[in-house]
Amino acid sequence: MFGMARKQLRSSTTNWEAIRDLKVQEARLEAEVDLRRLEEERGVLDDRKGATERELARMGEPEASVRAHEVLARRWGALTLLAAGIAVASAWWTANWFLSLGWEKALLAVTVFVLPLIGWAALLTFAGDALREWDLRKIFAGMGLAVVLCSAAAVASLGWARMLGVGLQEEQRQVQQYEIDHETVNVGGEVRRARIESTKRLVNGFAAVAVVLLALAGEVAAGLAYHEYARHRTVVRTVGPFYERRAGLMGALAQNAAEQEAVRKRPEILYAQLTVHGLQAEAAQVQAVEAEERRIRSLSPTMRWVAAGFAVLIGLLIGAALAFGETAKPGITVVVLDLSDSVNAEEFTENLRAVEGAIRQLPSGGAELRVLAVDDASFGRAPLFRALSPAEAGRFGEYLDDWRSAALRAWKKRAANLKPLARGSDVIGAVSRAAIEFEEAPGATRRLLILSDMRQVGRGLNFEKPMGDSKQILERVKREGMIPELRSVEVWALGVDTRGIEESHWRRLKVFWSEFFKGAGADLKAFSPNRRLPER
Repeated sequence: MFGMARKQLRSSTTNWEAIRDLKVQEARLEAEVDLRRLEEERGVLDDRKGATERELARMGEPEASVRAHEVLARRWGALTLLAAGIAVASAWWTANWFLSLGWEKALLAVTVFVLPLIGWAALLTFAGDALREWDLRKIFAGMGLAVVLCSAAAVASLGWARMLGVGLQEEQRQVQQYEIDHETVNVGGEVRRARIESTKRLVNGFAAVAVVLLALAGEVAAGLAYHEYARHRTVVRTVGPFYERRAGLMGALAQNAAEQEAVRKRPEILYAQLTVHGLQAEAAQVQAVEAEERRIRSLSPTMRWVAAGFAVLIGLLIGAALAFGETAKPGITVVVLDLSDSVNAEEFTENLRAVEGAIRQLPSGGAELRVLAVDDASFGRAPLFRALSPAEAGRFGEYLDDWRSAALRAWKKRAANLKPLARGSDVIGAVSRAAIEFEEAPGATRRLLILSDMRQVGRGLNFEKPMGDSKQILERVKREGMIPELRSVEVWALGVDTRGIEESHWRRLKVFWSEFFKGAGADLKAFSPNRRLPER
């Protein structure tokens, strides 16, 4: 049987080698066609690249100069816009004296600026062709000097006119002050008026000269700025696209060369790939035949091992299900806090700290804490405080720590308003209310923490006075149905103060409450004047 399999394997090996050779031959023919196409594309790209290089050589602008022209064009364009704004605003201001309608002033202002700008552009553009023997740089430098001189002369005219006006105003002010101080009559008025009129004419003349000079300087400056902007921008728009085209052609040529090389190597790559696939298929067939022989020879032991392992696995799963099938429910802690006036301030402060300790001991997983009050109507009072721990403690207990800090702040805020001022001390009523709180958490771990001196005052009972027979008192409590249901509840009575009573009185209190909680089905863990909290 194994020999037959070997014979079939040799036959399949011969077949895949023949298939490989045919596929490689087909890939070689296709590669020749693709290579011919790529060579033609390469020729077209070379021609376009040569034409682009010749155009760039004819233009005579290197790539770096194109970038420099672009930067200069942006700068001169900004200056052109600035000069245009100043010129239009000046023309508007001048036209404002002649016209009153807005659109007419706008039309005149734009016309006064645009027409000289067109003239300057035409003059400076075609001057290079008409005046080749002239040095245009000298002409442009002269125009720039004219702009500077006109601007300087205008500024000087405005300054001189301003100084004349200021001098005349100062003279008038001094004359008026002199007349007021000496109570004299205006003398020499005609002479002064003549001087004023003469000064006004000078001021108006200087201002007119300044306006004319500034208008001339503005027009010349706008024309020069626009000419420089157009000159640099023309280079960028004409030469820049050729450099972009050359860069694209160089990338296309590199891509074409890579594609040609890939086409040339395609038959060799396909030959290697098909050979690897064939050898892998042959090795897989050999391994399959050998694995089939091993399976036939060793089937029974394998089956036994698999069955035994499966049985062990099932046993482990059943044990894990029995061990961890029931998840412990989160616990609930009810704290009973005595607010009666029988608790002195020091004891009350210690009771508040004990509540803080109970909050710090709460674990994660949804553990709950409720605080009830002991006063003259304990059963009818709503809980003073509620807290529910987070579901997860966090990897390092950070969630639980944050929650405890928040819960402690909330409790301290609530405890600040609590005072031991109640006239009554209905401990039995508070315990009965705690039983109702426990009914809301069936199946959870339940514990009752009582922080009181346990001296019941209410319901016809007064444990502040010396007590009689504890059993008789307990029988009366049972008859009147004052013992609640507290099954599976752990009880800690802490802070049972011994001040102000005798030892026998305190022991009768302990006997009574021990029998009381025993009758309720609870487990009294502690009845102590101390406040050592139980560990969770």
